Parts: sequence; C-alpha cells; structure tokens
Amino acid sequence: MAQLPPPRLPGQPPDRPPVRRPGDHLPLPTQLGPPDPGPAPTGAGRKRILVVIGLMAVTALLGAGAVILFGGDDGGLNTEAAAATIDDTLGDADDGDEPDCPIQDLPDTLASALDPVGDDALYDVIDLGRPLNSAVTSDGGEPTLLLCGIVDEEAPGDVEIEGAGLVLAAAPDDFVEFSEERAADDSAEANLDELGEFRGGTVYHQIVTSESETFVDISWVNDDIVIGVLISGEDVEGFDADDLERGLTDIVPSVVDELAG
Repeated sequence: MAQLPPPRLPGQPPDRPPVRRPGDHLPLPTQLGPPDPGPAPTGAGRKRILVVIGLMAVTALLGAGAVILFGGDDGGLNTEAAAATIDDTLGDADDGDEPDCPIQDLPDTLASALDPVGDDALYDVIDLGRPLNSAVTSDGGEPTLLLCGIVDEEAPGDVEIEGAGLVLAAAPDDFVEFSEERAADDSAEANLDELGEFRGGTVYHQIVTSESETFVDISWVNDDIVIGVLISGEDVEGFDADDLERGLTDIVPSVVDELAG
C-alpha cells in the first residue's frame, strides 16, 4: 500500500519545486559514450571521398611541378628574342652611321642602374649629356656590340665622369675572350672578376685602364645575351662593385622585356 503524504495544515504554503543548479541537466562524464559516427558511407559516398582526396593530391603535385617548371633561375626572361633585336639593330647600322638605341628611355634606365652608386657627377652626365650610340666591331669587321651612351659635352677633358652607357650584345662563345678584345690596347690593363649568379646568368665586373681611357663595366651574361653598364672617366675605379651589381640586376628584367617586345 503506497504511503500517503502527511496532511497539509490550514494556511500551509504549497511545496516548492526542487531548485535546479547549472549543469544539473547535463549527463555525468561517466554517462557519456563515444560520439555517434552516423551511418557508414555507401559505396558511392566512399568513391566521392576518394576522388576528393585524389584531386587534392594531384593539385598539390601540380603546384610543386609549377614551381619546378616555371620558377627556374631565368624567371621566364625572353633573352633569345632580346638578342635577336640587338642583332637586327646592329645589322641595320650602316658603316660610319650612328645606330639607333632600342631602349626608348635611356636616361631613366641608366639612372636606375646607377642609383645605388649615388654619385652626383654620374647624374649630371645622364641629365645634361648628349646621346652617343656606337656599334663596336670585332676583329672580323662585323659589329658585335651596341653601346647606347650619354657623354659629357666637355669630354674628353678634365671631368670626373666622361660618359655612361648601356652595353648590349648577343652572347659570345667566350665572354672572357670577348672582354679582352674590348680592352684591346697595347697600354691597357684589364681586370675581370666574376661576381655571382642572377636569373640564369652570370655577373662580371671589369676595370680597364689605359693611356687613352679608363672605364668600369658591369655585365650580366647568359646563353643568349650580354647586358652591361659602362662608365668612363678619371675616378670610376673607386665605384663599389656590389653597388654596380645591385643596380644592374635591378634593370636586367625590364631591359630584356623591352628588347623582346
């Protein structure tokens, strides 16, 4: 027989419901089981998962391959087409005539290349000098090098910097021999140093001193092309090779792009 609650006295308030504390509605940790994994994937679902994983793997491999295929040292520079433009320019130059320079804004290009040097006399020549382009011939008589130059109006004379120019040529079979031929003078002393690699090519620094001239040349050479900056004058030997290298490598990509068209 069920036990009845005690009788309520007159005026006694009704019983209150039990107080719920935070967390009373949550199961105890010991009452928790492993999460419900849900229904197992069907055959079609399992195939879709494998396809997604496969696509992710292929994408990752293709991404790595893109770095290998397209992220090489040359950075995609079209030096072959650039060299062809130089050859065409030299071929169009008549004997004794001043060739055209294929670089449209030569002062800006030279100023950018020589900016790390920070020499006021250089900037004066670039800003105030006159253009002077020349096609330099080899022993065989054929033009092999294009010099797009800017010279001081007073040169040659008692000036610190006589001129600056952009050297453009198709890559010779032997750049060291090519450089020695450029400095061909009985009184000339030439020092050629290899500075390092850049974008699939090599950077060279050369100082040539002779009775008639002194010039410093910084050149980038790869299998197709030579791009260099030349400065002539009395005190050019003091220019830091690292500054010249940094300035040259800054302009190489834009010069190649302009020549390649």
